[in-house]
Amino acid sequence: MNAKEIVIKLMGEQDKTNAQMADAIGITQAAMWDRLKSPKTNNLTVKKLNEMLRALGYELVVMPRAKAGRIDGAYVVTDDGDTR
Repeated sequence: MNAKEIVIKLMGEQDKTNAQMADAIGITQAAMWDRLKSPKTNNLTVKKLNEMLRALGYELVVMPRAKAGRIDGAYVVTDDGDTR
C-alpha cells in the first residue's frame, strides 16, 4: 500500500471524515482532498504522512526489512506498484 492508501484505510477504520482530519491537522478540506484524492500526486511527503498519522494515533517507524516481526495493525508503505 502506498502512504495515501494507508491513511485512507486508517481513517475508514476510525470512522474519520476528510473534514475531521483536516480540522485535526489544521488544513482546509480542499487541502485534505488534494493530499488524498488528487491525481496530481502519487504519494505523500514524509512530513505530511507523519502529520496525518499522528492525528490517527500512529507513528512512522523505519526498521530493517524482514528482520523483525510486525505487530498486528502494522502497515508497510510501498511505492505505487511495489508489492514487496
